[in-house]
Amino acid sequence: CYKITTVFSHAQTVVLCVGCSTVLCQPTGGKARLTEGKCGI
Repeated sequence: CYKITTVFSHAQTVVLCVGCSTVLCQPTGGKARLTEGKCGI
């Protein structure tokens, strides 16, 4: 998947890729934690 998504470090919700719905980050109460691995279809 080659969609570009901007994720802010203080995101309060789970952020999904608009192209393939992969979870890109999860909130932790402070800074959001990026999901490891690759976004792909």
